[in-house]
Amino acid sequence: MLDGIGITELKRIPDDRGCILHCWRYAGFKRNNEIREVYATTVKQGVVKGWHLHMRAATRYVPLVGEVKIVVLDPRLDSSTHGDVFELVVGYRNFKRVDIPPGVWIGMQGLAEGESLLLNITDVAHNQNEMLRSNPHEPVTLGPGCETDYDWSVRDR
Repeated sequence: MLDGIGITELKRIPDDRGCILHCWRYAGFKRNNEIREVYATTVKQGVVKGWHLHMRAATRYVPLVGEVKIVVLDPRLDSSTHGDVFELVVGYRNFKRVDIPPGVWIGMQGLAEGESLLLNITDVAHNQNEMLRSNPHEPVTLGPGCETDYDWSVRDR
């Protein structure tokens, strides 16, 4: 796991009417407890959204519908996991909140049929000036002499 990433098991409370999905509790965040924006993003099956890097904002994804592969690349020179890649598939069956620190490259790929839906709870309101973007199908520089060309294809295991 990359330095600064947190994975939180989330509660599902089902009954005969449906299900409550817990997404956030005030004491659950390690970085700080301020919320500046909550929004949802969708990603279609097979589509890759990314790469993007927030310089100040922490990203906290909660899967609500479908299934998404989240990939994080660590370019932080002062990190113990510099140059590492972290992957996690989240969704209704693997219902977890993924807390991602600022300063790392983030990408996601829709795996479920149709569109998948992720909630993002962040401590910095969206601001194009505090983020960088890169093509997800081209190599990403992770620091001096450190580059990765992530393969988004599904790998049989």
